[in-house]
Amino acid sequence: MATPIDTYIAAQSEPARSILGQLRTAIRAAVPEATESISYGMAAFHYRGQPLVYLAAWKHHIGLYPVAFDTPFEAEIAPYRAARDTVQLKYDRPVPRELVGRIAAARAEKLDRLG
Repeated sequence: MATPIDTYIAAQSEPARSILGQLRTAIRAAVPEATESISYGMAAFHYRGQPLVYLAAWKHHIGLYPVAFDTPFEAEIAPYRAARDTVQLKYDRPVPRELVGRIAAARAEKLDRLG
């Protein structure tokens, strides 16, 4: 049975569909406890009932939200920053799957600290 995120990904054109699938896999590998839904019209991942990250397909990029926290790897995120809480993954660049996994894991750690 298709999940809402399966349906969201399937509705996208390439290369968004492929990239969304890769990012979903990276997020799920980094935070296996994450649950999935559609929220605000985007693919949403939640951790312990709290928003973890959102993915949205746009014309020229995938948006990853929120990434509005300090991490020890902020310099690696900087080339993808579009705003303080937004990362844009351009379709014509390699997909930083490992970095997205670390972002999701860092968000989960932050949510754990916040209780």
